[in-house]
Amino acid sequence: MHKKFYITNNFSLKNKIILIIKTKEYINKDFIKSFINCGAKIIILNKSINKLSKLYDQIKLYKKNLFLYPINHSTATEKDFYKLTITIYKNFGRIDGIIYNIPELYQSKLTEQETIENFYKVMNKNYYKNLKIIKNLTPLIKLS
Repeated sequence: MHKKFYITNNFSLKNKIILIIKTKEYINKDFIKSFINCGAKIIILNKSINKLSKLYDQIKLYKKNLFLYPINHSTATEKDFYKLTITIYKNFGRIDGIIYNIPELYQSKLTEQETIENFYKVMNKNYYKNLKIIKNLTPLIKLS
Protein backbone atom coordinates (compact mmCIF):
# COMPACT_ATOMS: atom_id res chain seq x y z
CA MET A 1 0.00 0.00 0.00
CA HIS A 2 1.38 3.40 -1.01
CA LYS A 3 0.90 6.42 1.17
CA LYS A 4 0.42 9.72 -0.57
CA PHE A 5 1.77 12.83 1.05
CA TYR A 6 0.96 16.35 0.10
CA ILE A 7 4.12 18.18 -0.92
CA THR A 8 3.84 21.95 -0.83
CA ASN A 9 5.35 24.19 -3.43
CA ASN A 10 5.66 27.90 -4.07
CA PHE A 11 2.22 27.98 -5.67
CA SER A 12 0.13 25.71 -3.43
CA LEU A 13 -1.35 28.68 -1.52
CA LYS A 14 -0.85 31.33 -4.18
CA ASN A 15 -3.07 34.36 -3.55
CA LYS A 16 -4.80 32.71 -0.58
CA ILE A 17 -5.66 34.94 2.34
CA ILE A 18 -5.17 33.14 5.65
CA LEU A 19 -6.26 34.68 8.95
CA ILE A 20 -4.46 33.51 12.09
CA ILE A 21 -6.14 34.28 15.40
CA LYS A 22 -4.28 34.34 18.72
CA THR A 23 -0.68 33.64 17.84
CA LYS A 24 1.27 32.11 20.66
CA GLU A 25 4.38 30.02 20.89
CA TYR A 26 2.52 27.25 19.03
CA ILE A 27 2.11 29.40 15.94
CA ASN A 28 5.71 30.41 15.41
CA LYS A 29 7.63 32.29 12.77
CA ASP A 30 8.61 29.14 10.84
CA PHE A 31 4.96 28.12 10.53
CA ILE A 32 4.02 31.55 9.20
CA LYS A 33 7.02 31.64 6.85
CA SER A 34 6.03 28.29 5.38
CA PHE A 35 2.57 29.62 4.49
CA ILE A 36 4.06 32.77 2.97
CA ASN A 37 6.61 30.69 1.02
CA CYS A 38 3.70 28.78 -0.52
CA GLY A 39 2.21 32.06 -1.77
CA ALA A 40 -0.27 32.98 0.98
CA LYS A 41 -0.90 36.36 2.48
CA ILE A 42 -1.20 36.12 6.25
CA ILE A 43 -3.33 38.30 8.52
CA ILE A 44 -2.55 37.92 12.20
CA LEU A 45 -4.92 39.02 14.95
CA ASN A 46 -3.60 39.37 18.47
CA LYS A 47 -4.42 41.58 21.42
CA SER A 48 -0.78 42.23 22.26
CA ILE A 49 0.90 44.91 20.17
CA ASN A 50 4.21 43.84 21.74
CA LYS A 51 3.76 40.26 20.51
CA LEU A 52 2.79 41.48 17.06
CA SER A 53 5.84 43.76 16.93
CA LYS A 54 8.14 40.96 18.06
CA LEU A 55 6.71 38.62 15.44
CA TYR A 56 7.05 41.29 12.77
CA ASP A 57 10.70 41.86 13.70
CA GLN A 58 11.38 38.11 13.43
CA ILE A 59 9.94 37.77 9.93
CA LYS A 60 10.13 41.28 8.48
CA LEU A 61 11.71 39.96 5.28
CA TYR A 62 8.24 38.64 4.49
CA LYS A 63 6.49 41.91 5.32
CA LYS A 64 4.82 42.34 1.94
CA ASN A 65 2.73 39.21 2.68
CA LEU A 66 2.28 39.74 6.42
CA PHE A 67 -0.43 41.95 7.89
CA LEU A 68 -0.87 42.48 11.63
CA TYR A 69 -4.04 43.66 13.34
CA PRO A 70 -4.22 44.28 17.08
CA ILE A 71 -7.58 43.35 18.60
CA ASN A 72 -8.62 41.86 21.91
CA HIS A 73 -11.43 39.56 20.91
CA SER A 74 -12.52 39.05 24.51
CA THR A 75 -13.32 42.73 25.06
CA ALA A 76 -13.97 43.88 21.49
CA THR A 77 -17.43 45.23 20.69
CA GLU A 78 -19.55 44.57 17.62
CA LYS A 79 -18.29 47.90 16.29
CA ASP A 80 -14.67 46.73 16.67
CA PHE A 81 -15.41 43.51 14.77
CA TYR A 82 -17.27 45.43 12.08
CA LYS A 83 -14.22 47.70 11.67
CA LEU A 84 -11.99 44.60 11.43
CA THR A 85 -14.25 43.06 8.79
CA ILE A 86 -14.34 46.25 6.71
CA THR A 87 -10.55 46.65 6.98
CA ILE A 88 -9.95 43.09 5.77
CA TYR A 89 -12.52 43.50 2.99
CA LYS A 90 -10.98 46.76 1.75
CA ASN A 91 -7.44 45.35 1.78
CA PHE A 92 -8.02 41.74 0.69
CA GLY A 93 -11.61 41.30 -0.49
CA ARG A 94 -12.06 37.93 1.24
CA ILE A 95 -10.62 35.34 3.61
CA ASP A 96 -9.76 31.88 2.29
CA GLY A 97 -9.00 30.22 5.61
CA ILE A 98 -8.83 30.75 9.35
CA ILE A 99 -6.37 29.20 11.75
CA TYR A 100 -7.39 29.54 15.36
CA ASN A 101 -4.74 28.76 17.96
CA ILE A 102 -6.63 27.34 20.94
CA PRO A 103 -5.53 29.34 23.97
CA GLU A 104 -6.36 26.79 26.60
CA LEU A 105 -6.83 23.07 26.65
CA TYR A 106 -7.62 20.65 29.40
CA GLN A 107 -4.88 19.65 31.72
CA SER A 108 -3.71 16.16 30.91
CA LYS A 109 -6.73 14.58 32.55
CA LEU A 110 -9.12 12.07 31.14
CA THR A 111 -12.53 13.46 30.28
CA GLU A 112 -14.19 11.58 33.14
CA GLN A 113 -11.73 13.16 35.58
CA GLU A 114 -12.40 16.71 34.40
CA THR A 115 -14.68 18.97 36.40
CA ILE A 116 -17.72 20.40 34.70
CA GLU A 117 -16.66 23.88 35.85
CA ASN A 118 -13.34 23.58 34.05
CA PHE A 119 -15.10 22.21 30.98
CA TYR A 120 -17.34 25.32 30.89
CA LYS A 121 -14.30 27.56 31.36
CA VAL A 122 -12.42 25.95 28.48
CA MET A 123 -15.47 25.98 26.19
CA ASN A 124 -16.19 29.61 27.01
CA LYS A 125 -12.62 30.68 26.28
CA ASN A 126 -12.12 28.53 23.18
CA TYR A 127 -15.54 28.57 21.58
CA TYR A 128 -18.18 30.99 22.81
CA LYS A 129 -15.97 34.08 22.96
CA ASN A 130 -14.81 33.38 19.42
CA LEU A 131 -18.28 33.23 17.95
CA LYS A 132 -18.09 37.03 17.74
CA ILE A 133 -15.12 36.82 15.37
CA ILE A 134 -16.55 34.01 13.26
CA LYS A 135 -19.97 35.68 13.06
CA ASN A 136 -18.46 38.89 11.71
CA LEU A 137 -15.94 37.28 9.35
CA THR A 138 -18.28 34.70 7.80
CA PRO A 139 -19.29 37.04 4.94
CA LEU A 140 -15.61 37.36 3.99
CA ILE A 141 -15.16 33.59 4.03
CA LYS A 142 -18.22 33.21 1.78
CA LEU A 143 -16.51 35.48 -0.77
CA SER A 144 -13.64 32.99 -1.12
